[in-house]
Amino acid sequence: MNYTLLAAALLVSVLSANCQPSLSRGEFATNNNGLMYSDADMTSLRFIVDSLNLRFKTCDLSKTFYSNAQTRVYHIVFSSEKDNLKDIIKELSGNPGFEYLANKYASLVKSKDTNELVVRGFKNTEEPYYLQGSPGEGYETTYELSPKEGFTGKHIKNSWFYDYSPKEKYSRSYRLSCRFFPEDWQVVAIPAKYGQLIQYVDCMIDTSAYVFLTDKFSGGWFSEEEKSGYHNLRDIDAYLNKKMTVTNKTGDSKQLSEAQLSYAVKELKTDEQFRSILSQTIDDYVKNKTSNYQLESLANEFGLYDKALLMKRCYRIMGSCSQDTRPREHAKDIAILAAQAHSWDIFLRAHLDIMNDRFERVSDGSYAYGQRKTYLKELEELNLNIVDLMLGLTLRAENVADNHYYGTIWRMGWALTESKEKNLFEEKAVAMMKDASLDTFNRGLIFLLYNTYLNYLGEKEGKQKRETLKEQLNSFPDFIQSSIKKISDIRNH
Repeated sequence: MNYTLLAAALLVSVLSANCQPSLSRGEFATNNNGLMYSDADMTSLRFIVDSLNLRFKTCDLSKTFYSNAQTRVYHIVFSSEKDNLKDIIKELSGNPGFEYLANKYASLVKSKDTNELVVRGFKNTEEPYYLQGSPGEGYETTYELSPKEGFTGKHIKNSWFYDYSPKEKYSRSYRLSCRFFPEDWQVVAIPAKYGQLIQYVDCMIDTSAYVFLTDKFSGGWFSEEEKSGYHNLRDIDAYLNKKMTVTNKTGDSKQLSEAQLSYAVKELKTDEQFRSILSQTIDDYVKNKTSNYQLESLANEFGLYDKALLMKRCYRIMGSCSQDTRPREHAKDIAILAAQAHSWDIFLRAHLDIMNDRFERVSDGSYAYGQRKTYLKELEELNLNIVDLMLGLTLRAENVADNHYYGTIWRMGWALTESKEKNLFEEKAVAMMKDASLDTFNRGLIFLLYNTYLNYLGEKEGKQKRETLKEQLNSFPDFIQSSIKKISDIRNH
C-alpha cells in the first residue's frame, strides 16, 4: 500500500469535513432558551453583571479623548497609454492649485474625488500608516502614503504627494496618482458625551485582559510542534498509581492512561489532595504556556472551571477554510468556561470575538458569512447597554488604552438589526452624523455603521429609511451628503 497517498487522502478527508457546516446543529447548537448559552450559564453571567454594577457606576468617565489626526484630501488619478505624464510631474514641482491642474490636464483624468479623508493610523504600530476613504466607500490603508517622506510633518497644507507607475510589460498605461491636501492635520477633542462611549467600552472590557495566553496555534492545515512544550504529569501519575495500588510502574510525564482518567473521575472528585495536585499541575503548564487536553477535561469534570479556562486559553484554533466552525466553537467554549468561572472580562472578549467574527483562517470566502449569526441577543439578555456599547466600539480615538477593543463595523451593524433598542440606535446615530462637534472621521464611521444596519434591516423598512435620509439630505454635512447621494436600494445579503 502507498502510505503517502493514504495519508494525503485522509488529510483531504479531514479538511473537507472541517469545511462543511454541520446541518444538524447549524453554526452553534441553541438551547431551549434560544441562546447559545444554557440557562445555568446565563444565570452565572447575570450574577456577574449584577455584582459588577457598582464598578460600572463608579467608572471614571471623565477622560478626554482626542481624534486621530486627519485631513481632507483631493485625490486625482491621471492615466494614458501614450502620454508618459512627465509634464504633469514637472507641474507638481511648482505646487500648482488643484483645480488648475485638474482643468489643464482634464483629458488625462481617470478619476477625481474631493470628498475623501486621510487618517493617521492607530497607536502601537512600528511605523506610521494611513487610512484613506469616505463614509460611503469606507476607509482602507493607502500604501502610496505609508510611509512617505515629508508626509509625517505637522504642516501639509497646499502640498502635493504623488505616486508614478510607468508603462511596463503587464501595464498598458502610464499612471500618476496625486493627492492634494487643502488643510493641515487636525486633532480635536472628542466631545465628552461621545468620549464617555469610548470609556464605557473600557469599563466593560478590561484592557489588561487577553483571551489567549499564548500565540500557539492548533488545527487548520497544521498543528504547531510540541517538541519543546512543557510536559510533567509525574505527580498526578504517581498519586493515581498509589490510589489504584499500581506498583512497579515508572511515572509517565506526558500522558495519563484511560484507566487512570476513568478512576480519577469516578473515585477522586472529593479528594482534596488530588484536586490540589491537579490545580498545581495546570498552573505549571500555564506558566510554561502549554496546553494539555487531559488536564483540561479533568478540570471540567471536577468543576475547576477556572483551571479548565486557563488550559483552553493556552492554544488558538486556526480555521482551515471559511466554513470551518472550530475557531468559533473554541471561542464559545472559552466564553462558557469564563461564565462558569465568573470571569467576566474573558467572557465578554470571547463573546465579542464571536460577534465580530475575529478569528484566524487560512481563507475566508464571503459565501460562508450567512452561516454566522450576530449573537447580540445573549448580551441583551444580560441587560447591558447595547446601543452605547456598539457605538463605543465604533468610535476611534488617538489616546485609547492599550488593548482597547474595537468592533468590526459591518458585523455590529448587522447585529443591531436584532436589537430591542433599534429606534434608540437610529436616533443616536443620525444625531451623531449631524453633530459638527464630532470629528469628520468618527462621523464617517457612524455613517458606515448606520448604512450597514440599513443593508441588513430588511428590504421594505431599509428602503424607507434610506429615502428618509435623502429627504433630510441638507441637514447632513457635505461629506456625508455625497455618500447619501450614492446610496442605492437595499442590497441582498
